[in-house]
Amino acid sequence: MPDNLAELQREIAELSDRVAALRSTHSMYPDDSAETADAVLAELGFAEQLLQDCGQRLAAAESASAPRRSNGDDERAVLRAVFSQLSVPVVLLDHEGYIRRINAIGADRLGSSPGYLSGKPFANFVDLRRRAAMRSRLAAVLRSGDPASFDSRLAQRGWAEDVHMTLTRLDVSTEAAPLVLVALSPPLAGGEDEGPAPLEPEVEDQVVVLAARRLDVLTR
Repeated sequence: MPDNLAELQREIAELSDRVAALRSTHSMYPDDSAETADAVLAELGFAEQLLQDCGQRLAAAESASAPRRSNGDDERAVLRAVFSQLSVPVVLLDHEGYIRRINAIGADRLGSSPGYLSGKPFANFVDLRRRAAMRSRLAAVLRSGDPASFDSRLAQRGWAEDVHMTLTRLDVSTEAAPLVLVALSPPLAGGEDEGPAPLEPEVEDQVVVLAARRLDVLTR
């Protein structure tokens, strides 16, 4: 729950954004709505909790806002070990879903370099059908602290790849907001690895349209 008015306004704005994305996803893919429906129920639960509890949390903001300083060095050491030793793709996100750090194998999975990917929204690399649901799960992990594990799909221009994502919140004493560690692995229900699957034509068309609109805004 938010601790002050600015945080409350940000939470409401992000909730509205995620709900709009879920509504758009359901409109575009009405026959593929199981995961979207689960995400909608999660957002409704959050909205109810927000309305019920934000007053109490705002009143206790000052006493609850003291930063944690213990174990800061240990937490940083864990983060360094994750990126230097893990042989699986891992991505570190900030509380807004932007890539703070990514290891080499993770960058290769997304088709670029760690330097280029740093600062990019991670959701941009998720298939349009799964993007809204992934953002809602990310928000739920940040709110509750409970990890989430689910099948999703990465997408780049011309191809897509099914993956299993595990999201874990990291509370680091030197950070004002929690971070989220994303681990990527093969989908649990999948068979043998057959390589990246081609994007469906209507999905690729939407990717092209969105990219063209973004380029038009940038040039203006």
